[in-house]
Amino acid sequence: MHELGQKAKKIIRFFIVVFILTLVITIISLLMLKYAVEGENNMPFELSQLIMVSTAEGLDIEGTENTWNFDLVQNNDIYIYISKNKNYKETEIIKSVTLDNFKIDERTK
Repeated sequence: MHELGQKAKKIIRFFIVVFILTLVITIISLLMLKYAVEGENNMPFELSQLIMVSTAEGLDIEGTENTWNFDLVQNNDIYIYISKNKNYKETEIIKSVTLDNFKIDERTK
């Protein structure tokens, strides 16, 4: 009879440990899901300004009499201003800035 009580205690301890591990894994998974959906709430830096300056220049095509016949050259400059978030109290340093995932739409005749 004493042996049966020891087995019952081991089984109960096993299920308690499994329950606690399952609970911890579930809580961690829910926190990861929340972070993936909402993202960071208090970022150390913020994009304060985004300025795009576009310049265009017309180059005359030699040998044509039409005054509106020229090649158009356009340049676009993008200026990004990053400022420190006033609500972020810790010290952070920007190590690098990467701009990617550009889509260039070249429309021709």
